[in-house]
This record gives sequence, C-alpha cells and structure tokens, in this order.
Amino acid sequence: AVMLRHVAAFELRYQLRSPAFWVTFAVFLLMAFGAAASDQLTIGGKGGNVHVNAPFVIAQTTLILTLFGLFVAAAFVANAVVRDDETRFGGILHSSRLEVRDYLLGRFAGAWLAGMLALAAVPIGNALGAAMPWIDPETVGPFRAGWYLYAWLALCGPTLLVMSALLYSVALVTRSLSLTYVGVMVLLVGYLVTLGL
Repeated sequence: AVMLRHVAAFELRYQLRSPAFWVTFAVFLLMAFGAAASDQLTIGGKGGNVHVNAPFVIAQTTLILTLFGLFVAAAFVANAVVRDDETRFGGILHSSRLEVRDYLLGRFAGAWLAGMLALAAVPIGNALGAAMPWIDPETVGPFRAGWYLYAWLALCGPTLLVMSALLYSVALVTRSLSLTYVGVMVLLVGYLVTLGL
C-alpha cells in the first residue's frame, strides 16, 4: 500500500507538471465560464425560468463536459502506460521489487486524479461565470458550494473512474495511444446509440 501511494503520487506530480494538464484545465474553465456568463455559449439546455447556477444546470454542464473529458482521460491514462515503454524504462521498473499490482494501480490512480483535477475546472468556471457583474441578477440564484461539489464528485468522479478504467485497460492491452483514442470513439458512439434507443 505504501508503494502504491508513492507510485500514485509520482504519476500525479508528473501529470500536473505537464503542459497538457494546464491547457486542458484552461479550456474546460473557459467553456464552463462562457456557458454561465454568456447567452451565446450554451452547453446543454438553458432557458426558461432556470437560474444559470441551478443544480440542474451545473450537473448538466458537468456531465456534458465530462464526455469531452474522456479524451483527456484517455491521454492521461494511456500516457501512464505507454510512457515507460517509449522511454525503455519499463524493463528497469519490472525488474525491481515493485509489485505489478502497486505499479499498475498507482499509475492508474495518479492519472485518474489528474483527470479529476482537470475537470474541477468545470464547476470553478461555472461558479465564476455565474458571479459576473454583467449577468442579470434575476437569472442567478443563491450560491451553494455543495451543488458544485456534488456535480464534480458524485457525477463526474464515478463516470471518469469507470471510463478511465476501461481506457486504461485498452492502453494496457494495446500499448498504443492511438488505439486508446479509438476506444474513446467506441465508447462515445455506444453512448449515442444507447441514447437514441
């Protein structure tokens, strides 16, 4: 368990130092901010007598952007798998006393946590957008931090966990970043087909 924590912490630090993490965070922050602060950008359905920071709007925005976050999750988890093979450091790791279970679970946990932190930009952007002074006060309800936390932890977290686990498995089997992205497309097409049925 100690080694698992060390591997997860190493992976999380690695991902947080990556420019891809910060670009992703900024993109999701701006998209959620724009959806809350502007009538020109709509994510999901907005209108009627629903506040821009209503729990339903927060949850809908978070879930829709989590679907786009699957591409981010694929990049994080596939990178965790493919990186050691590309740098030829995998052989050294596999010959050490590090258990395979701790190595694989630690890498996955670190990559999943990085994905969760990147998607934390959605509720932050939504809250910042709803607080802008140019928004009509009639369209903004009271601020409740719990609504944002619930959408991030209870809706985004499990969705990202299951999808990241599937994509991590694809990356482990194929050892290919491009085939992991094919896995994302299969998941999205499957989601849209089931939504249509």
